[in-house]
Amino acid sequence: MMSTASPLSVTIDSYSVQESVVYYPVTVSTNTSVPKSWTVLKRFSNFDELHIALSKSFCGVPPRPKKTFFKMKNSKDINQRRKELEVFANKLMACKELFNSSTLRAFFSIDTHAPEYSTRQALTETLIPQRILANPVSKLLLSPRANMVITVERLCSKDKEKQVSFLKSFIFASPLSSAPKAECELKWDIQLNLKVTCIAYCGTKGTFVFGTEAGTLYTQSLLKSGELEAAKNPTPAHAEAIADVCFEENEVYAVSVGADKRVVGTSLDGKILYSSKIGEHALSSVHSDSKAGTIIITNVNGELFICDIKSLKATLLQTLSLTDNLPILSSRLNLTHEVIVCLLPEEMRWYEYSAKSKGQELGRWKAASKVTCWEMYERKNVVVLDNEEGGAIFLNLTTGNVRYNMQAHTDSIKSIALDQSSGVIITSSKNLPLCVRPWPLS
Repeated sequence: MMSTASPLSVTIDSYSVQESVVYYPVTVSTNTSVPKSWTVLKRFSNFDELHIALSKSFCGVPPRPKKTFFKMKNSKDINQRRKELEVFANKLMACKELFNSSTLRAFFSIDTHAPEYSTRQALTETLIPQRILANPVSKLLLSPRANMVITVERLCSKDKEKQVSFLKSFIFASPLSSAPKAECELKWDIQLNLKVTCIAYCGTKGTFVFGTEAGTLYTQSLLKSGELEAAKNPTPAHAEAIADVCFEENEVYAVSVGADKRVVGTSLDGKILYSSKIGEHALSSVHSDSKAGTIIITNVNGELFICDIKSLKATLLQTLSLTDNLPILSSRLNLTHEVIVCLLPEEMRWYEYSAKSKGQELGRWKAASKVTCWEMYERKNVVVLDNEEGGAIFLNLTTGNVRYNMQAHTDSIKSIALDQSSGVIITSSKNLPLCVRPWPLS
């Protein structure tokens, strides 16, 4: 069984005797710059039962300390066993297969106290060749139909009034779903003298829509050759920055929200279909439920709005205050599993979204490190969260547990995109060396 460096370590510094039974306070600590720790109280028989349970499922489990026929009463013998149990526990932690088992996680209460370390996946096991970039990536988007990754790179400039973005596309030599082994090639590179804040892609039309800090929308379509057509005239959709944009798939038009508290529907040819004020605070995200003909909108004051858009106008149906006025930074809607997921400043929360109950809280997960970006893998009801330490955490919303934790980059992850059909994730780093990496999500 392979041993690797474990993100957690165990210390057993003392023991206590209660009614002739020896107990060991087992302290588990995270191996981070700012460690956190917790303690579980165990007997020798508990370790024995753990060893038996692991040996039934795995080969090569490290041997546990030897049993004795009589109860230990001598402090010297008890201390010797204490040291041996500490060595044994750390050997278990260092075995990746054992570390990932539910038996060991339950024994050390890992899921309860440090869910981000509940399972481990090595960087080298899924790493596909990366693409090194020249400028920081603010947004990522996938076009599986063209086997293409779109990046929005922002040029660093001392002149704060001058905003420059580069739209670049990279073509992979083989389909994203087959884990390409070749370096991706640059297809096109377009400079925009504006700051792109959000992107949406309509797969049925092969069309992109870009929202900007100035409140304008740009619409461009992919040609069969994989080239991007010339940009249409921008549409002044909002008075302030656009926070988020999505596509309404039935009527095929863009829906955007922004700091001006308005939701705006814009056709692909730039015509404003509707513009409605929603709530009293800046809007932060929007998602379309095309099947029901509704959109889900969140704002920075912890409110969620459900609007009817079947008649090409936004009619407010329901308002839900989900988070005690804490700002909702962004949200995702999973229609398959009927759940709304919201990112708050320090935690993730998810709520039921069904005909029977809209807004009932289903679960919470507190992040150990600041979440920088995230996406929803709808089919498996899994949220992929990236953090400022370069980690990618896969949170199962059905169980509320972390599925696994992966070191995706050496520093903070800036952006993420996920292809729902193939399960491939694209991540980009924030600082030098700047790179984009694709990952298969099994």
